[in-house]
Amino acid sequence: PAECDAALTEKIAQAENISTLTARALIRRGVKDSGEAKCFLHPDERMLYDPYLLPDMEKAVDRIRAAIEKGERTCVFGDYDADGICSTAMLYGRLKQMGADVRHYIPLRHSEGYGLSETAVRNLHKDGVKLIVTVDNGISAFDEIALCKALGVDVVVTDHHSIGKTVPECAAVVAASRKDSTYPNRYLCGAGVALKLIQALNDDAYSDAELALAAVATIADVVPLTQENRIISACGLKYLQTVPGFTALLEAAGWKQQHVDEQTVSFVVAPRLNAAGRMATAATAVELLIGTDVKRLDTIANELN
Repeated sequence: PAECDAALTEKIAQAENISTLTARALIRRGVKDSGEAKCFLHPDERMLYDPYLLPDMEKAVDRIRAAIEKGERTCVFGDYDADGICSTAMLYGRLKQMGADVRHYIPLRHSEGYGLSETAVRNLHKDGVKLIVTVDNGISAFDEIALCKALGVDVVVTDHHSIGKTVPECAAVVAASRKDSTYPNRYLCGAGVALKLIQALNDDAYSDAELALAAVATIADVVPLTQENRIISACGLKYLQTVPGFTALLEAAGWKQQHVDEQTVSFVVAPRLNAAGRMATAATAVELLIGTDVKRLDTIANELN
């Protein structure tokens, strides 16, 4: 009823010290009380969900930790868009930090196509890879994962794309989009899922740079900026320039604004990351995001620009 709406509007306006116009806008966006209004207006990292609520997270963590302990060669297998590039960079960096024998691989858009392929799987197997961890892909790679199994290569899938009733048979399939998932946020992007995996691997902790990478990917992949995605984006944007590659990219683009916001990501950062995979190889953009040598980063940033 209109009178209830007016009462709620007034309550939210007073509780948050905002105009009734803003309060009404919040209600129209689905905010039901002053507590939800507070969460919406003041995103807080402490509100991020428990990563172990995602299906197969425990299995994924156990398999990755076992690979590190045994010194098994591991490959982070990504995708060539901004989400896949950020996902690959963040998980590769974290596994490296944990002492893993790890490399990263993103297929060439024009000659290999999206996701796992028979050629890529066989090449990784020849290179001694014992575990493939996919990011932003893999949930529909049934044949390629079956080939991995035949070759003795384990696969941990982390993905966010939609899936049917069944998931591939492998060590773990971590995805909020699974039909049997009860995770509160079904709309994580690929890097959002990678961030949750990092949290699970690292006693619920992650770095400012990892949160920044997840924020860029979340905005670039145009997932709904509500609930957890809003927290990742709003909080992660503050740390964007803790990633030297992002700083180099902004400089190359001639970015002069005082603060990084979602428009900076959408119209300055993301198109330049995407350019790597569209025009050449996405591996260049991954190198930008994991690198620290300022001279090399400037060279890559100018190339992408």
